[in-house]
Amino acid sequence: FQLAYERDPSDASAREGILDTQLRLRLYRDFTEHMARDEFFAVAEGYERATYFAKTRQWGPLLISVFRWETSGLVWYLALAALVTGLCWLIFILHAGRAGGWNTTEQALVPVAFLLGIFSTYLTIFAIWVTDEFIPFDRLAPTMINNIIHMTAGVALREELLKLLCFAPLAFVPGRGRDTQMLVLASIVGLGFAAAENYSYYVDAGSIAVLGRFLTANFLHMALTGIAGFAFARAVTYGGERWADFLEAFGLAVLIHGIYNFLLSDQTV
Repeated sequence: FQLAYERDPSDASAREGILDTQLRLRLYRDFTEHMARDEFFAVAEGYERATYFAKTRQWGPLLISVFRWETSGLVWYLALAALVTGLCWLIFILHAGRAGGWNTTEQALVPVAFLLGIFSTYLTIFAIWVTDEFIPFDRLAPTMINNIIHMTAGVALREELLKLLCFAPLAFVPGRGRDTQMLVLASIVGLGFAAAENYSYYVDAGSIAVLGRFLTANFLHMALTGIAGFAFARAVTYGGERWADFLEAFGLAVLIHGIYNFLLSDQTV
């Protein structure tokens, strides 16, 4: 590719090949030097641009790049499948929470909570790029202990923290209602995250992932975000010892999530 580029600098395929080769060989210094040049940046794909922004610590452009990359090339029927499964669980939880009797403010927060959950997936992907620059969990030796650490302190902590961060503004909305409403809204944030994450799994695994994700992932994210968000809302409202209760609930959510991820992914047991 380098020889082809030297013969014809306008050859886009040669420039693409150089960037791809440098990434596969982890030649990040050469990669970032090339990406800093307009002719190479112009042919770079989403993954290459995100890598460049991460390696050069350009966090704002990285966030924008991640969002554009993840939303480009949407497969409509897979997105529809993820949305339908999410709506099934949404109807269930709204019925269980007696949402028909909520006030106007509380009902208006339902779609907001779902969209915040979807947005939290983009924050999570962004956080993966950032944390991998400082704590490369993927380079740990594939032992059972390291996998537990990765799935708990890496994946689970990151996802639960960012889902909670997206739910947090709802706990401060005037007229937001009682504890039950906060439990339901926090769960809906988790459901929004699950719906967006399901789409990614459907793209990778196809229809074979639909049933499993419907029965496990949706409920898991709803329940864990509901537990943590409910405890957070009570801490905001009542203060005092409720903050200790929140930390305990959040830690429990992270631990359960980590164990779930470990049991699904570990190959060492």
